[in-house]
Amino acid sequence: LRLLPPADCVGPRSMVVQASSAALRAFNASMPVIAVVGGGLAGASAAIEARRVANGRVHVILIEKAETLGGNSAKASSGMSSVTPATGDSREAFTADTLRSGGGLSDHDLVNTLSGESEEALAFLESHGLDLSKVSQLGAHSFPRTHRNPTGPNVGLAIMKAMSRSAQEAGVEVCTGCHVEQLVQDAKGAVNGVSYVVTPAGGETNSDDSPGGQHAGGERVTALAYAVVLATGGYGASADKLRKWAPHAAHLPTTNGATAAGEGVDLGLARGRG
Repeated sequence: LRLLPPADCVGPRSMVVQASSAALRAFNASMPVIAVVGGGLAGASAAIEARRVANGRVHVILIEKAETLGGNSAKASSGMSSVTPATGDSREAFTADTLRSGGGLSDHDLVNTLSGESEEALAFLESHGLDLSKVSQLGAHSFPRTHRNPTGPNVGLAIMKAMSRSAQEAGVEVCTGCHVEQLVQDAKGAVNGVSYVVTPAGGETNSDDSPGGQHAGGERVTALAYAVVLATGGYGASADKLRKWAPHAAHLPTTNGATAAGEGVDLGLARGRG
């Protein structure tokens, strides 16, 4: 994640919120706003890193449509695979195993990124207080390299509990029960915010004096931001999208949660980023 120093930011330094009553309310903010859409591991990581890289000089709001953070990330049960030299493993072995298991369909650049940055990714998770010291050898792996917590809940839930805690400690505003429906664009077509609907039981935020404020169920909110990050995951639970883009898999059962409906894909396509 690369952020410009706040002094160089060109864009809203306040969060502008418009309620369904059309009453425009501006909440003064002394720093640029970054909106992260999607509260799984990717979104939580982006939000935490945005605060860290900018030394806390940006206001970050993490928007999640479910009532809690986690998404599919919280369902993970195998562990975090990373190059593990202590078991005889290497980046080359991890890359070869992944390419072989892909049956010739893998993107080599992405596989190289996966293996080459896996140790850094594991260290990142452990820096948030996770104990991932149990190492196992899973299918198609030449060496033990899959790390998980030795005790407690499934590894995905353990990771998301730790990341949720870290997001709160980092000063990230977390808004659950908030469903983003549209990317806001300026007159030149640049994305400068999000529009979301608060679900009947949603609108919860961890900050009483946050720029986003507290909102009632059913309220429509438009939040302007210096930058918007989409981290909404895939569409494994959307039969329509599977039939359209992955018809060979449309008939298969899935372990995806119902939240994996691909709305972030819709947002990007509507913006012309398909």
